[in-house]
Amino acid sequence: MDVISLANELIECVVELPYVKDIDLKTEVFILKARITFKENYFLQIYYNSQTKTRCFALIKNEVRVWGVDFDNMRGWHEHPLENPEEHKKIEPLSVKEICEIIKEVLEKLFA
Repeated sequence: MDVISLANELIECVVELPYVKDIDLKTEVFILKARITFKENYFLQIYYNSQTKTRCFALIKNEVRVWGVDFDNMRGWHEHPLENPEEHKKIEPLSVKEICEIIKEVLEKLFA
């Protein structure tokens, strides 16, 4: 997937998320960086490299990851669960839409 396609897919999903305060998206040739700011000092940091296929979705509060989903060539697809964000729990590949659905569930747990 190219950077622009991922950016478009990401925007479509993010506008459906609850509690969004701000969306900041930057592209650099084959890299996408995004920050989605939520209430209560939470933000989602997103990184995608179309050459290495690396993907990182990290929900952060006070500079500490509280949840995340990543793909890299060393560990493959894995989740950093809300219960233990330091863990690398192996998962099946996820689409951007599926990741957004999980993010929505995580936010609802955090803000309930």
